[in-house]
Amino acid sequence: MHSCARITQHGTAAGAGDKLRKLEQEKGIVIRFVIGHSGTPGGGALDRALDAEEDETRDFLRLDHAEGYHELSSKTRTYFTTAVATWDADFYVKVDDDIHLNLGTCVLPFIAICSESCQVVTYSRTG
Repeated sequence: MHSCARITQHGTAAGAGDKLRKLEQEKGIVIRFVIGHSGTPGGGALDRALDAEEDETRDFLRLDHAEGYHELSSKTRTYFTTAVATWDADFYVKVDDDIHLNLGTCVLPFIAICSESCQVVTYSRTG
């Protein structure tokens, strides 16, 4: 998902930053844009732009993974390994970056399933 698509997603009911933290605290739903790093040694302009966006939105899960189309299956494995180690969730959801997901309505079925406390971790592949 590129920055313009992430900006669109930030405008949904789930929002970004503090709105995501509120959703996480009140409903146990964790939403992160999952991003690795460029293959450029020492980073580069893209990594600096992503760092700046992360500072503003605080909704990234940065992986120790070099981005690249040929590395998507490795990135997915790295995501699930990291998510399971980071959050004790009932559900883990992966959403590709070519899907526009209304996160506000997407979480309703999880809330209905989990009568008390339920944790859902979502993943929107990006890069």
